[in-house]
Amino acid sequence: MEPIRLKLKSGIHEFEIEGDPESVAAEAAIWREWVASPGAPSASPPVAPSPPPAAAPQVPAQVANGTANPDADASNEDRRMYAKIFKHDGRVVSLTVIPPGAQRMADALLMVLFGQFVFNGGEPVTGQQLGDGMRMSGTPVDRVDRAWGAHMDTNVLASGVHRGIRYRLTNTGLARAREIAKAMLDVVP
Repeated sequence: MEPIRLKLKSGIHEFEIEGDPESVAAEAAIWREWVASPGAPSASPPVAPSPPPAAAPQVPAQVANGTANPDADASNEDRRMYAKIFKHDGRVVSLTVIPPGAQRMADALLMVLFGQFVFNGGEPVTGQQLGDGMRMSGTPVDRVDRAWGAHMDTNVLASGVHRGIRYRLTNTGLARAREIAKAMLDVVP
């Protein structure tokens, strides 16, 4: 029998094989099942797991449970400290009090982004999450991308396009958000 060559593509997944018809058909069936499975990675085929490390060092119990990690303590401390001004409900963080001042909407939006940083980690935040937080705070915005005011590019960075835009705090934005939060904490009983 003459070998056959098969090349398949489904989304970002590509498959190419050459050989006898029976083995090509069997490999193609396996690939189709893998691509159709819900756990299939979006960018690459499955990779064999790496072998375990030769000798893992003993970790003290304080480090293992997170009590000796200064970053973990700091974020837990931040969560406790800022619990008066933020309400955390899953992916939505809202404000219990709106910051005063001329830029109250932009500052409130910055604070919602800061709340996401404190309660949900430093990951970039979608405009939908920020809009939901503003609505829950009682200050809805029509479009998040137009409500930043002077904070954009100085305190907040945006990446992505259209509905895929995500926002994150800059270092100066984090410092400014902490200043606003401190002022808000002084007002809240």
